[in-house]
Amino acid sequence: MNTSKFFHYFVRFLFGTVVLSILAIFVLFLMKVSFQPGTVSGAETNMISTFMAERILDAPTADQIAVVNRLLRYAAHLGLFFVLSFMLTYVCFFLFHGFLRFLGMGGVVFVACFLSYYTEYKKQFIDGRHFDMADVRLNIIGCLAGIACMLFSYVVNSFLYKKNRHYE
Repeated sequence: MNTSKFFHYFVRFLFGTVVLSILAIFVLFLMKVSFQPGTVSGAETNMISTFMAERILDAPTADQIAVVNRLLRYAAHLGLFFVLSFMLTYVCFFLFHGFLRFLGMGGVVFVACFLSYYTEYKKQFIDGRHFDMADVRLNIIGCLAGIACMLFSYVVNSFLYKKNRHYE
């Protein structure tokens, strides 16, 4: 094996290890945030939503703070699972090629949807938390949006790469 090929495989292995490590750390962060006791989660969310409401509105009422709180929770569900599925899809594209990539995408959808349901299911066993199917739906919507965004990026990049390669 020549040195350039070895270097290519080494860089690919190193990059893959870094990406998988970042994904693992993000999943641990997601689990830590999801499995906080209700008093801690509620206090943190209320503090952040009050801060945001005071910056947006002059003198926010309790109802306005509650709306900001609800929007913040929705954004957290959508955003965390968007990032999770985006990263899972990226790892799938990095690791697999050809037909295995297609199978890997099925695995990404399964893992993302499983984590979406599992994080909500597990909450019912934590003090002050409860299972909410609406949150599961928000998680799954975030997952599907992340997957769709990565697929769109892949298709656009593939098209541009082939288009530029065609003119060389």
